[in-house]
Amino acid sequence: SESAQFTGWDIVCLGRPASGEGFLRGKFKQHIELWRNNEPLIIDRCDHNGGSTALQSKWGMANYPVTATLYCTTHSTNSNELVNSIRESVHTDSNCLFSVTCINDIIVCRYLGEQVDQAKSVFICAWKLLRPAILNKKASVPRIWNT
Repeated sequence: SESAQFTGWDIVCLGRPASGEGFLRGKFKQHIELWRNNEPLIIDRCDHNGGSTALQSKWGMANYPVTATLYCTTHSTNSNELVNSIRESVHTDSNCLFSVTCINDIIVCRYLGEQVDQAKSVFICAWKLLRPAILNKKASVPRIWNT
């Protein structure tokens, strides 16, 4: 419906990097869609084959085993302010890539890196800014996120 809100993220690790095992065979395929009033807001697709050049190339995964995306519907005119606030507040080290943009009133954060825990920490930081701005609710991290 017109007033529906959504915030969610997906974090994927290809291979078993802690064991020194890359994603050398198999297939990873993902399809995420967000719709409002029977109209697509975003359609996001990912299709990787184990061992493909897209996993190593800078135009692809750049040898990072972890890919993650956060989506947050905004319904607001302050989307650009939120994007700038996230850019200023979310700090990462040089072992990952992080970006944020707004597409069709959806704030989209993307992460490429080496650690699932780092992706989660980065997204929690962004979520702590988004929750009060979007829902006017305090950002109290659920205990389950600590497990």
